[in-house]
Amino acid sequence: MAAQTSLIGVIVKRGLQGAAAAVVLFVVARLIHFPPVFQLMFVLYALLGTAIFILLDAPAMSPLTGVKALAVLVAFYGVLSAAFI
Repeated sequence: MAAQTSLIGVIVKRGLQGAAAAVVLFVVARLIHFPPVFQLMFVLYALLGTAIFILLDAPAMSPLTGVKALAVLVAFYGVLSAAFI
């Protein structure tokens, strides 16, 4: 079993891979003359995929219980609501 890596290591590794994917997608889309809105969408999809892979590779958190768990849950929904508004 592989040793657990730090969160910073995961972010750097996956961030570089995501940035490389975004650049490749942008250049290829530009070379085959996609409209600029699609070029931007391809880059955003690459960055979204990078964020998801960072979350999947992140080290496990310690379990939260009681009031602390409730506070984190409310804060999470608050952030999501603010982002969507």
